[in-house]
Amino acid sequence: MLNSAFKIAVLIMPFFTKSKFISSESLHLLSDKSFRLFIVGTAMSVVGNQFSMITIPFLILHLGGGAQDIALAVSIATLGPVILSIFSGSISDAFRRKPIILFCEAAAMLSLSVMAALYFLGKLQILHIYLCIAITSLLGTLSYITKSSAIRTLVGKDNLQDAKIIQQYLISSIGILTPVLAGICIAVWGLGLGLVIDILSFLATFIAVSMIRGDRLGLSAKQKTINDLIRSSLDGFIWVASSDPKGNAVLKLSLLWVVQKFIASAPSALLVYFLVSQYQFTTESIGFWNGLTGIMGLVLGLSFLKSLISKLGYFLQIQLGLLLSAITIASLYFSPNLYLLFFVMTLKTAATTAVNTSISTAIQLEIPDELMGRVLSAVSLITGLSLPVGAAFFGYVSESYDNQTAFLVAGILGISVSLLLISKGIKQRTVQVQS
Repeated sequence: MLNSAFKIAVLIMPFFTKSKFISSESLHLLSDKSFRLFIVGTAMSVVGNQFSMITIPFLILHLGGGAQDIALAVSIATLGPVILSIFSGSISDAFRRKPIILFCEAAAMLSLSVMAALYFLGKLQILHIYLCIAITSLLGTLSYITKSSAIRTLVGKDNLQDAKIIQQYLISSIGILTPVLAGICIAVWGLGLGLVIDILSFLATFIAVSMIRGDRLGLSAKQKTINDLIRSSLDGFIWVASSDPKGNAVLKLSLLWVVQKFIASAPSALLVYFLVSQYQFTTESIGFWNGLTGIMGLVLGLSFLKSLISKLGYFLQIQLGLLLSAITIASLYFSPNLYLLFFVMTLKTAATTAVNTSISTAIQLEIPDELMGRVLSAVSLITGLSLPVGAAFFGYVSESYDNQTAFLVAGILGISVSLLLISKGIKQRTVQVQS
């Protein structure tokens, strides 16, 4: 199954290389079996996430919940990991990464299996959904930090940017029809199927990672005691807050990510409810919508990213992407029909993809190898609160006013911060030129 999915994805890779976004030389990474298994395993997780993104909101609505309940689910999904993010980097740096990933996938699969059993028995409640989301998000944080640390070990620092871009394209290729299929399958066979597919995606990722040689993902360091983990957990925070220029760069990038995640929490938490309440979308409609806006936005957002970085630099490119993302979110307030709404959401996805990929890559290029996991934990903690706080805030605005007002407020905040940062950067460059 995994090999077939990879072969299908590889068939369309030449199309993307024609854009010169991925160089022909970079494709040698695909000849590495371990790298293929790693990114295909990640792609299988995305397939499950696509089903979950449709299943969970509709489950909450099915159980009598509303916009604020969905927003709370988003908050729980992102607030829980903040608790573990303090120690997840130390765990990732202290132990072998392969067993950590396998444990996270297996435990998340077990948690989802319990929720699926409750659903099929007719015993599922919204509280159970919140509990399952909290558990899987905690495990997902540890898994994400570990995978993020492992990919640079797997491909090397020089190949990191191309590896992350190839990973994004393969994920989109494998899951290009997943949102559409998710909507149709859930509509025909019920919400329970979405839970089952999510469970199977964790199983597929478990199998893929289990086939990778352990040393390719990173061996354990010397510290392994609980006291060592507690002491070393602060190393990443100390480095980011230090006078080290690279640490300062990571801190600035993290603060930009805070703004991006905060304003993006409005459509993340409210869009499904907005489409259902305003346009009577069904699961099939949501599937088609997510599939089309997702793949078009992904390709558009990544197609010229490499040339933009080389011409503008990471910081300016991220600031411009943040501005575009904020403008598109604000314009959701003025979208009178689905055609304009579709266009706006595609641009929003493109801008968000460009910003997130740029920030993630830029941060990892600045971090020393020996601190990778712990600094990523610090970044996760710095940025982690922005999404749950934003989801709760915009959920409250939506309940007090309406969805469009929440989108407008998020957009105005993002536009204001983006323009402030861009103008500050222009002034600094002007002073440097004059001096």
